[in-house]
Amino acid sequence: AGDDVAPDRAAGSVSRCTCSIPADNPIYNANDDTLGRDGFARSLAHQVMSLDVNEGAVVGVLGPWGSGKTSFVNLVRRHLENSGVKVFDFNPWMFSGADQLVDAFFVEVSAQLRIRGGLAEIGKLLGEYGEAFSGIGGVATKALARFIQRRNGGIDTRCSRIRKALASLDRPFVVVLDDIDRLTAQEIRDVFKLVRLVANFPNVVYLLAFDRLRVEQALEEQGIPGRDYLEKILQVGVDLPAVPTAVLDSQILKSMNSAIQNVEDPGRLDENSWPDIFAEIIRPLIRNIRDVRRYTAAIYGTVRDLRGQVALVDVLALEAIRVFLPDVFSKMHEAVGSLTGTSDGYERDGDHPDLKKQIDDLVAVAGERGDIVRSLVVRLFPAGGRHVGGSHHGNEWSSLWLRERRVAHEEVLRLYLERLIGERLQAFADAEKAWALMTNRDALDDYLRSLDPERIEDVISSLEAYENEFRHEQVVPTAVVLLNLLPKLPERPRRMLDFDTRLVVKRVVYRLVRALEDHQAVESAVCEIQTQTPRSEERRVGKE
Repeated sequence: AGDDVAPDRAAGSVSRCTCSIPADNPIYNANDDTLGRDGFARSLAHQVMSLDVNEGAVVGVLGPWGSGKTSFVNLVRRHLENSGVKVFDFNPWMFSGADQLVDAFFVEVSAQLRIRGGLAEIGKLLGEYGEAFSGIGGVATKALARFIQRRNGGIDTRCSRIRKALASLDRPFVVVLDDIDRLTAQEIRDVFKLVRLVANFPNVVYLLAFDRLRVEQALEEQGIPGRDYLEKILQVGVDLPAVPTAVLDSQILKSMNSAIQNVEDPGRLDENSWPDIFAEIIRPLIRNIRDVRRYTAAIYGTVRDLRGQVALVDVLALEAIRVFLPDVFSKMHEAVGSLTGTSDGYERDGDHPDLKKQIDDLVAVAGERGDIVRSLVVRLFPAGGRHVGGSHHGNEWSSLWLRERRVAHEEVLRLYLERLIGERLQAFADAEKAWALMTNRDALDDYLRSLDPERIEDVISSLEAYENEFRHEQVVPTAVVLLNLLPKLPERPRRMLDFDTRLVVKRVVYRLVRALEDHQAVESAVCEIQTQTPRSEERRVGKE
């Protein structure tokens, strides 16, 4: 009891995964373009090549976080490079503050130019030009003062040399600045000041990738709309096309199948409930390809860890909540009782307000996604569904949920949440193995005797979960094994209302015999059992 559910392997050993779980990395070529954006990337590359770049140009690739901006820029880069255009990168993430940003820009870009064929001289000139701006401040007055102070150092001359050298190029080169929207508001403003400072050199195109809303908010100051500021900088702005719903659906399902197909025992998939759970819980939480990758990586680890001990559909739904609604997931630990507690036939709506409040709190934490949490409760936790307008479910449902390893059963939900198998669930797991052997007397007897004697009684008791599935060919072999085991079972300390060992065994035997179709079959089975069991138990079976 309480054993970890980690795979049974040598301590400290880790086997290499035979499947490929896609990381949250951008693509680099058209072969990996599952969203069909390569044609749009080719069009933008052609547009860049067609721009009037006598005074430079700034092009923006706009899209929200996770929409695939970096992947799209990489596709554009490939088309530009295939046309002979040199593409360089400058990563503003590595620097902070206007001074450091300006210094680093000239150092980084000039270094990349120097190692590219035919651009070494321009790289040298750009580096020298940057030295004149070393230490430039973040405000216009200070920048202007330094600019005037250094004019005697030949900054105009250096600028003219660079412009002349760049103008002589037969095609422009492109400088990429990506992930601008992940910077702080001040750093975003510093980046755009830098772009304004260097954007008017001929044959230089700056390709910026960012979330429009995030950048506009950062650029807004002193009553001047950030959008107006942005429009003064960008010559061309393209918005990434939305991913078609059918394409995203296909990617989600393909990635999920890829993630779990090589898991040895992923668990049972309920094909009847799966479409509704996917449509109402999982799909609404996945907005883009980045979400697909995050979710796929999560389900692989969890499904593998649980080894089929929790229904697969339930795991997939709960993992979506864990990844995308973490505040809701954290509160589920406090709501186990309200989610899994069954009701009796006399309970009315409004009873147990404390349990209803736990469910209401889960919905409230989800905010605008509260409908998803309501669907989660109704679909995965039928007993808890009564608190959100669903039906009542009595105790008789618990055995079914346990057999199907549904999180609707408290022990199964705790296994998912805690990754430790409790005593009751461990007993049922052993009973599940015993169930498969109940037509083979010797195999069943050997298996039960191989268990810890202190646990055998719990395993026998757990067989009651299969009461509605007992078959006539199981009756005699199983009854004989259980009755012959009874004298061997140790007595355990019991509370006042606990069943004693004999009653536990007798209840299961009685339910076995009751599974027979008619009185003659019962009489025949009892006679056969009597010939193979101790005399003290024969009378008890006969009386039943």
